[in-house]
Amino acid sequence: MTHHTTWLDSLITHPEGIHKDYAPNKTRRTYEERLNRMQKILEVIGNPQRAYKAVHITGTSGKGSVATMTAALLQQSSHTVGLHTSPYLQLPTEKIQLNGSQIDMPLFKSYITALRKMIAYTNPTYGQAWTALVHLVFREEPMEWGVCEARMGGRYDETNLINSRVSVITTVDYDHVKQLGPHLTDIAWHKAGIIKHGMPSVTGVTNPKLLAVMQAEAKEKNSDLYCFGEDFTASDVVVHDQGITATIATPFGTYSNLYINLSGRYQAQNAACALMAAQLALQGENKKLQEANVRQAFKTVQIPGRFEIMQQQPLCVLDGAHNPAKMEALSELIAQRYHHKAITLLVGVLESKDTKRTIAPILPYASRIIVSEPHVKGKLPLSAQQLTQVITSMNSHIPVTIVKEPLKALVYALKNIDNTNSMLLVTGSLYLVGNIREHWHPT
Repeated sequence: MTHHTTWLDSLITHPEGIHKDYAPNKTRRTYEERLNRMQKILEVIGNPQRAYKAVHITGTSGKGSVATMTAALLQQSSHTVGLHTSPYLQLPTEKIQLNGSQIDMPLFKSYITALRKMIAYTNPTYGQAWTALVHLVFREEPMEWGVCEARMGGRYDETNLINSRVSVITTVDYDHVKQLGPHLTDIAWHKAGIIKHGMPSVTGVTNPKLLAVMQAEAKEKNSDLYCFGEDFTASDVVVHDQGITATIATPFGTYSNLYINLSGRYQAQNAACALMAAQLALQGENKKLQEANVRQAFKTVQIPGRFEIMQQQPLCVLDGAHNPAKMEALSELIAQRYHHKAITLLVGVLESKDTKRTIAPILPYASRIIVSEPHVKGKLPLSAQQLTQVITSMNSHIPVTIVKEPLKALVYALKNIDNTNSMLLVTGSLYLVGNIREHWHPT
């Protein structure tokens, strides 16, 4: 990074956000104060979030996939579309896409320079500055639609001051429990907070207790809530070596044998949520998605770091499964398609994660494990020694090797697996995936 981006990077602190034990009243007050500051920062730069229509997406798992697919669908309908996802794998420019391409570095730097002049005196947090930057770019470029992924939670997230025409809650599971609360109903309440008054909402949540939280919020805000499994569905899912096919049905039509260029059975539900969201967004403009456009969007969608196959000999796959739900989905895919492989697991996690519950689902498929430590500014990795202890406490029979430096761990792994019936699976953290991805795609 050069001096243009140093200011933004300097706002990253540890711990970022509230990393204390959950204390609901104190935490909510703190979040409300931060959201009020976010509102003031946006006022300083002329409320750019009001300049475009938005689809706002949150959820424990799937929000990045749903956001990317929703943007692809809206773009197929001849709109200019901005996409904001989080976190990035290698370069921060990945988090801001304009019409399907990440923002180029000179343009990115120019916007940071402009933003700094406007808001440096407000002493923003990294999250506040980043969110302001996204809105500024989408206004100035300009984008008709912005598809925006929440950073964490939803109700008090910096992104929640958005001109949202459709809100999407993908899933609710355990993650960020220190910030959002120890119970799934607490986490659901935070996620449901992105539902906007009088605007439609979509959810992939099917657990009745958690769905009730979504329904209560939607009723209070007079929002029509479309529920997966009831109002729209995904069926006849077939998992292929590359991508899946499924039949997706929404109130707008049924799309049979739809090819989705993302791996994992769970992507069918994500695709259904994205299609429902895009169709509702366009309905608000009295427009419709043509079937050919739907098929094209799903056929060409790509998301780095989500079951991304980097090479075949030996087979190397990167998947940033960093919470229990994501790891369970990854493990299901491994069981379906790769159970015959001798799998070397290259794994690293952040200190803040629920390590035991995250790692547990994948252990039965590992023949050996290499433990590493992801590098990321402002967040601490769980030490390789601690992660090894967690793994051996659950399964003492799997050989474990520590190679702390991610790229050295990759070199070691590639030297020690044969090419024929082996697979190297890099997982546990999106940041580790980003570190390892440098081997094939240097920054």
